[in-house]
Amino acid sequence: LVEYKTHIKRFTDVFGCENVKVILFDDVLKDEYTVYQDILCFLNASDMNYAPPQADRNPSHALRFKWLRNILFSPPVKKWLYTNVPLRLFPVAAKISQGIFKKKQEKPGVSQKELERIKLRFRPNVLELNTYLNATGLLTRDLVSLWQYQEN
Repeated sequence: LVEYKTHIKRFTDVFGCENVKVILFDDVLKDEYTVYQDILCFLNASDMNYAPPQADRNPSHALRFKWLRNILFSPPVKKWLYTNVPLRLFPVAAKISQGIFKKKQEKPGVSQKELERIKLRFRPNVLELNTYLNATGLLTRDLVSLWQYQEN
C-alpha cells in the first residue's frame, strides 16, 4: 500500500501525466474546499460554484451491548425485520441503532517512538515518490520536508 510511486506511475503510463492529479491528504485536512475547487478546475467542470455537503468525519466508536446487537442482527431476526418493517423506516432505525450500540471513543495516538520507526521504515518509499512526483511535474513540493523526514 505504501508503494504510491508504483501505482501512480501505472496511471501516468496509461493516461499521461497531464491527465493525472495527485492530491495530498494533508491539503484536504488543511482546506478541503480549495482542494475540491482545484479538482473541479482540473476536470474542467462547468459548475464551479457547487459545494458538496459536509462529510461525516468517521469518528471512532466503541461497540456497546454486543450481545444484544448480535441477537438483533442474527439471520432469523434480520429476516423478520426485513419482511415486517417498512423500508422507509430503515434509515430511522439505523440512526437509532447507532445511538444505542455505539459510543464515541478517542482514537489511540501514535507515540513519537512508533512514528520515528514508521518514518525510518518507509523513508525510501517517500524519497522515491518525492523524486518521481517532482520530476514528472505532478507535484512541486518537497514531501521530505513536508512530512518532516530526516535528511541524510
